[in-house]
Amino acid sequence: MHRSQNYLQGALILTVAMAAVKVMGALFKIPLTNILGAVGMSYFATAYDLFMPVYSVAVSGLGVAVSKLVAEYTATGQERSARRTLRVAVGLFLFTGLAGCLLVRGAAGFFVRAVENPLAEEAVRAIAPAVLFSCLSAGFRGYYQGRSDMIPTATAQVLEASVKLLVGVSCAYWVIHQGMAEFAQLGTALGQPCADPEEAMSILLPRGAAGAIWGVTASTAAGCAYLAVRHLAAGRGDRGRREVFLQSRRQVLCSLLRIAAPVSLGALAAALTSLIDLMTVMNRLQEGMERSLPALLSMYGQLLPQGLPVSDLPEYLYGCYTGLALSVCNLVPALTAAFGISVLPATAAAWARRDRERTRLQMESALRMTLLAALPAGIGISVLAEPILLLLFSQRAPEAMVIAPVLEKLGLVSVLAALTSTLYSLLQGVGRADLPVKLMVLGGGVKLAINWFLLPIPTVNIQGVWAGNAGSFLLITSVGLWALCRETGLHLRAGRVVLRPLAAALGCGLSARTVYLAALSRLGNQLSVILAVGSGAVFYAILLVLLGGLGREDLEMLPQGEKIRKALEKCRFLG
Repeated sequence: MHRSQNYLQGALILTVAMAAVKVMGALFKIPLTNILGAVGMSYFATAYDLFMPVYSVAVSGLGVAVSKLVAEYTATGQERSARRTLRVAVGLFLFTGLAGCLLVRGAAGFFVRAVENPLAEEAVRAIAPAVLFSCLSAGFRGYYQGRSDMIPTATAQVLEASVKLLVGVSCAYWVIHQGMAEFAQLGTALGQPCADPEEAMSILLPRGAAGAIWGVTASTAAGCAYLAVRHLAAGRGDRGRREVFLQSRRQVLCSLLRIAAPVSLGALAAALTSLIDLMTVMNRLQEGMERSLPALLSMYGQLLPQGLPVSDLPEYLYGCYTGLALSVCNLVPALTAAFGISVLPATAAAWARRDRERTRLQMESALRMTLLAALPAGIGISVLAEPILLLLFSQRAPEAMVIAPVLEKLGLVSVLAALTSTLYSLLQGVGRADLPVKLMVLGGGVKLAINWFLLPIPTVNIQGVWAGNAGSFLLITSVGLWALCRETGLHLRAGRVVLRPLAAALGCGLSARTVYLAALSRLGNQLSVILAVGSGAVFYAILLVLLGGLGREDLEMLPQGEKIRKALEKCRFLG
């Protein structure tokens, strides 16, 4: 018998796992950035930015389709049809994974030349097998998520993060360490003569980035192996069971493709919007350099590394953006992604049973819980942008100061990014998987236009990259919320969903900033940031209770939620 949880319990399981993943991700990304620097991280980011679109197209649509179908079959008692869905999906994922793997490997040379980062080719080739392993894993994850059992997915995520940390950092460090030792002894790096350490490092960085990428590939293989072995060990629980409406393999396949097609198109649109940065940022920065290089250089003064070739300046600024700013602000949507993953099967089951009230409560709860987590995190990042970067990337202080103004704005944008994931899941759960595609295309067009016109302005350059993200996500969230209410005929209570969490989060940000400024002169940056974050979290929790940001239905879905609810009611914190 499978272990299932309600949507909020499942989300909490995934959130705990994601918190562990993000800690290990920081332990991976921070030392990796210190090892490779901004230029080396641009090679790593180039490989990752090609992998994600292919992965998203190959995985996302079928993963959502598996989760939705399994949830519907389970809700209506069709257990054998649910298991048949997994078997059909694994065959499809094997095909799409192999196709994606060959596509990434074959297109590596063309891609890196197209984005004007040819030294990233080795890293791109190293990530190709990860597409296959990720596709196969997605089939098993979708099956368990559809049955509202988030433990296998959570365990696989933690395992993958652990392997990526151990293998990726070790490989990158070994390549750079051994290469510089070779230069010290022989004056060569990877067999090529070098005039100075800077030249040796420039030769080693592409290989070091590829070593880090091999850690990503190894992690996906480990996660796939775990899920497959777990499923095989569980055996078949439907053997000998009779079902009146057992779906044929053809019916299951058609249902999967019907649901997956619009979701895959949406994933492609989302991936293309992420590629917009890769395709436009360095190219448009190069044009800005050609317009007025002195104006661009005057913005950063002594923050640029000594000896940095002018030709590498776009890669350097792009590496600051992807390696530092995005690494921090992406924590927000990553930590709230669990709500979207968990609410999709729950919403699909309620909608399949025509339970409109249950659907409305889950919509409100999912959006509210997303904002409860995203708002304090995003506002906190915004008010403590530079101190956080200096804490996390202490060995890259110049890069942190270059990109801190961008992170100040991206912290707020990350709240909208977090909300879009939950919105997409709700739309998919009520049978409108086509709407996220249209929203992503519109958002991508806005982002492309803003990047194209802002970034070449020498006095703006990389500092304007946040505006494209802001315009894109603002359009998606506003139109997405309107479309969700229109399609379901249900209305959301804005006060409980948005206003109360926002008021508490603003208090959190004000508290954190005040404590940081008061403590900085006495405790220094590191301890002041930690103290500010802790005090902001405490103040936020107090305000949240006082303002009634959590509803009874939210509390009752938590582990030991009944006891928590009664305790708050006893203290008159719940009306």
